Amino acid sequence: MPGCGQIVVAALPSDYWGEVIVAATEHAAAGWRAEAQTRAERLSKHKRPRAYLELPALPRNAQGKISRREVRAAILEHFRLVDETQPKLETLD
Repeated sequence: MPGCGQIVVAALPSDYWGEVIVAATEHAAAGWRAEAQTRAERLSKHKRPRAYLELPALPRNAQGKISRREVRAAILEHFRLVDETQPKLETLD
C-alpha cells in the first residue's frame, strides 16, 4: 500500500470468537488506517480486521520474513483484547 510499510494480518486468541483478526504495520503514513479499511471492505465481513495498529517494527525471522507469531506476541505486549460481541483492543498501561 503506498505511503505505508508492510502490513501484516494476524489473529489474536479469543474465547468468544475463537480468533480476532487485526492488521499491523510499521512506518505508516497519516491516513493509512482509512485506506486499509476501504480496501478491506472488499473482503467478506468475517475476514476483515477488527483493529488496525502501528508497531515500531514488525518482527522478522533470520530470512527477513515477518513472523506472525512474534507480531501477535508484540501486539499482546502493548494491547489487551476486550473479548465481547464487538471486540476491541485497549492499550496496556
